[in-house]
Amino acid sequence: MTTAAGLPLPSLSRGRFAYSLDGAAADGGTAHGTLTAETDQALFDACGVRVAFTHRTGGFSPEPCASLNVERASGARDVQLNRQAVMDAFGCAGAPLLSPNQVHRDTIVVARDNAPAAIAADNARADAGCDAVVAACRGVAALLCFADCLPLVLVAPTGQFAVVHCGWRSTVAHLACKSLATLCEQAGCAASEVNAYIGACIRRECFEVGREVADEFSAAFGIEDPIVLPGKSADKAYLDLALAVSLDLQRAELDPARLADTGLCTVCNNDLFYSFRAEAGTCGRHGAFAWSAEAGQTI
Repeated sequence: MTTAAGLPLPSLSRGRFAYSLDGAAADGGTAHGTLTAETDQALFDACGVRVAFTHRTGGFSPEPCASLNVERASGARDVQLNRQAVMDAFGCAGAPLLSPNQVHRDTIVVARDNAPAAIAADNARADAGCDAVVAACRGVAALLCFADCLPLVLVAPTGQFAVVHCGWRSTVAHLACKSLATLCEQAGCAASEVNAYIGACIRRECFEVGREVADEFSAAFGIEDPIVLPGKSADKAYLDLALAVSLDLQRAELDPARLADTGLCTVCNNDLFYSFRAEAGTCGRHGAFAWSAEAGQTI
């Protein structure tokens, strides 16, 4: 593993990752499986940072949350096994994990030390509610959960990263650019040096909202950008969440060449991703994951 002086330009492609979990099989033996995720392999090869947007397949959860449900709020054994599978598949089993209580606000938790006591304190702050985690030290993993909201991962050339939950409220509150500013401050880098990754989310053609929500977006982003489009009736509008986040980041001086978007819609690809809207509120959660290997760690 090397630390990149400058990150390779971002790209996302589909990969399959094998995992083995001792004691997880029905007979108490080792369970072997494979999960699928959108990832940037070149980034990992360059600097040891794994960015991954998991699919819903390859896990242990039964219907209606089949099968790789990583929902934080659930204490069910299948969900715990799914989270262990994610960590094992990405080569960081046993690493400190930050997985916050997401509350649709603009609170950011920064992890500056991977020592157990420090991680415990960071997790306590994350449990109190936040929608972005900035890992300002290596050796820490972060996992946030999604089922239509927009997953965003930011990576600095130092290997530090942020994982961000952009629901519509967090987007209006400009959490994306606030997270970018926090990451740059911690990493001592410019926004133009950061890679940004957008995962599967509800896309414009499926995201019809009421006029009051549309008005908040127009006020936050201006009417010159096609973020808000007419809906099927006068009291409705369609929102382009990905465009809103993308413009927010670029206005904060992110280089457009350093933004990679899966372009995938969770509603239209409900076989690959969970969708609160497509599944009428009864569904699991897929994950946005990042982990930065420590210097000298074999990966």
